[in-house]
Amino acid sequence: MRSHLVLHKTLAAVLVGSFLAAHDAQSQATRDKLPTEYSACDLAGRLGIAVRASKLANKPVRDQDDSKVGKVQDLFLDLSSGQLLCVMVSTGGSGTCAVVPAKSFRAVDANNAVLENQTPAMSVAPRCAATADATAVLNLLPDSYVCFGQKNAAKAQVNAAQCCKSSELLGRPVKNADNAQLGTIADLILDVPTGRMLFAVISFAGSGTDLYAVPPAALRLASDRAALVLNAEKSKIAALAQSDGFFWANLIEMNTALRVYRDFGQQPDFAPSVTTDSDPAREQVRTKVDSATATTVSPPKSDSQIQNDILMAAMRDDVNNAVALQKVKIGCVNGHVTLTGRARNEKFRSRLNAIVAGVVGAANITDQLEVK
Repeated sequence: MRSHLVLHKTLAAVLVGSFLAAHDAQSQATRDKLPTEYSACDLAGRLGIAVRASKLANKPVRDQDDSKVGKVQDLFLDLSSGQLLCVMVSTGGSGTCAVVPAKSFRAVDANNAVLENQTPAMSVAPRCAATADATAVLNLLPDSYVCFGQKNAAKAQVNAAQCCKSSELLGRPVKNADNAQLGTIADLILDVPTGRMLFAVISFAGSGTDLYAVPPAALRLASDRAALVLNAEKSKIAALAQSDGFFWANLIEMNTALRVYRDFGQQPDFAPSVTTDSDPAREQVRTKVDSATATTVSPPKSDSQIQNDILMAAMRDDVNNAVALQKVKIGCVNGHVTLTGRARNEKFRSRLNAIVAGVVGAANITDQLEVK
């Protein structure tokens, strides 16, 4: 039986009220929290709305009134921790960029980057040349955090030797400690509003094919910054590389994302872990749990659970979606989602598809939305 989820006005009002309250509290008190303070559930729900760094270049930066205030020039990150520290925003033809903390963005997709209603700060934000090196950008970060109301973020530890711009990574060769070639960086997967780099995607063949993903901390910049070093045998990478067309869709699914991290001996922040101390017995429990979760697929969700997950993910993404969703039906049958009704614009349509993809995968969506 086909089931539909329609967001009624009463439910919308309740959800809007609760989410607005939570959003206001976050904006006023905890906007500068570190990414690790988000719950694993929240971070897991955002896998589907992560974006590729290559898709953000020259994309418009807008405020919440949908006014364009600049465009994305580059992104600046600490490879050793996977922190996305700031976005370099070009605001004119002067050749300089405003240095904007990543967490000052409310939403980012392949079409736009939307600021957390901080347009006035843009006019006084620290600026640097578009060609500035990593040291110059790093030196401006403390003032940038203060300018955008993220004072505590300036206390976060970064590894200066591993800080770089995304443009410095794309296309860079990857090798191991024995100097064996492991491919080239094809793209970076980012969740800008939480200030995180999730994966580096590497082309083993070096031509955009035979792709594999690695956690950012598995890589390090070589001393000459001309290449990246990955501690892995070439035979292991050859086994991981995929040439099928489902690579990108699979990467944002929980089990695949978990496996990527565990393939390289790391625990992602979007997965719950067992807290243990140095007690050997408890360490054995942790080992067993990690081993089990690495190979066990979660029980399938019911269609109604999927519908609710999509709704809540849409609300977390933007509380204003409550109004737009009143004109959308989210149908789900055996895990396949069909979107019908009216979308207010192409931007909302694209965003909603990305959110749904984060819940069920891009291959399990039928988009029948009409743009009014």
